Amino acid sequence: MNQFINVCSTLKAFLNSSLGQPVVLKSGEAYAFHHIKSYNYEEIAAFEAKLSIQLPESYKFFLSEVGACRLYVNEFGLGLDFLLLEDLAAFSSQVFLEMENPFLELFLFASNTGRGDPIGFDLRDGSKNRMSVFFHEYDPETWLDDTDDWSTFESWLIKLVKSEAEDDLP
Repeated sequence: MNQFINVCSTLKAFLNSSLGQPVVLKSGEAYAFHHIKSYNYEEIAAFEAKLSIQLPESYKFFLSEVGACRLYVNEFGLGLDFLLLEDLAAFSSQVFLEMENPFLELFLFASNTGRGDPIGFDLRDGSKNRMSVFFHEYDPETWLDDTDDWSTFESWLIKLVKSEAEDDLP
């Protein structure tokens, strides 16, 4: 967990130094970081209670320390979008347009805007820290059952930050 906490601190530092403007990272790549909103634990608990769900502890920590944000945004405006809690249901509805929406079983919370791939948790059967990046080319209605590449949020975020967003798959 310490490594995850350090990664969240690194992202928070990027957000504070970038303020939406490109910053050059160790690799020499320049990315912008945009902070949107952080949440306190009371707001997160109210969100969970309203939807009768339990979010992974690591994601709640991320929401409180880093929050909704845009990370590793390149010169074309593409990066990773971590959505506002209040926008998650609408985002899921857009992804599953004219399909059965599994929101709350498949809890989409972010998106890789470069590829158009949603990122989410499997909240079925108590699988509270199983997440994946879902390929937009595949049938969204089968993502939960057909996805083999699951990870924990902590492992995925650590790999993302260490690779400076070069490795964003579980």
